[in-house]
Amino acid sequence: MASILYTAWAILNCMNNLIFKHLQASPTSCVFQAFLLSSSYLKANPKTSNPNVSKFFHIKWQPPNVNQVKLNFDGSVRNGMATIGFVILNEDGNPLFAANRKLGHTSVLVVEATALRDSLHTALLHQHPNLVVEGDSKLLTDCVQGRCQIPWRIRTLVNDIKALTLHFQSIIFSHIFQEANFIADRLALAAHTFTNPYVWFFCLPLLVSPAFQLNQLGEGVCRGFVF
Repeated sequence: MASILYTAWAILNCMNNLIFKHLQASPTSCVFQAFLLSSSYLKANPKTSNPNVSKFFHIKWQPPNVNQVKLNFDGSVRNGMATIGFVILNEDGNPLFAANRKLGHTSVLVVEATALRDSLHTALLHQHPNLVVEGDSKLLTDCVQGRCQIPWRIRTLVNDIKALTLHFQSIIFSHIFQEANFIADRLALAAHTFTNPYVWFFCLPLLVSPAFQLNQLGEGVCRGFVF
């Protein structure tokens, strides 16, 4: 009930800004305002009748340690067209490098593995020796860590990934929920609308801004949260 009220208040606030201040807001920004209000309320009122709720609410991106960088990658397939996106962030959560591109027609698992291989190669080229790697494909993470049998479709890609890991001083692989991987997710989705590959140094495209702000806020979201 509280989230419905916060959403209604955010929509009303956006309408008032448009009518009285001529400030136009996107639907995403309205939802984000509601999320901020809801987060503030829950932080100030942590008590709940269901003790299991909190562990599902605080899904969030965690910054790496000092002298490490974090690599988040993701893939997307829409109407058979595959795209990838990845970002390298420092201990303050600020972007060092980001990229996305189309791959053509392929499967979700292949696109995820390609995103990981390409992003590791980029991190190596940009001389980031201590790396924390996060993706939301549990199967791919298990394959790289040797916890399961590698599907034949990605066997060559996984071998390439393992070969690249040998060139880092330290590298840690972790599986995360999609809700903690929003920047890479938005980058991969954006590639569907681009004709050519894109790269960004020390910045991110505007359409990824809400995901970046969510990371910087550090409050966390519930499972299933979408922009």
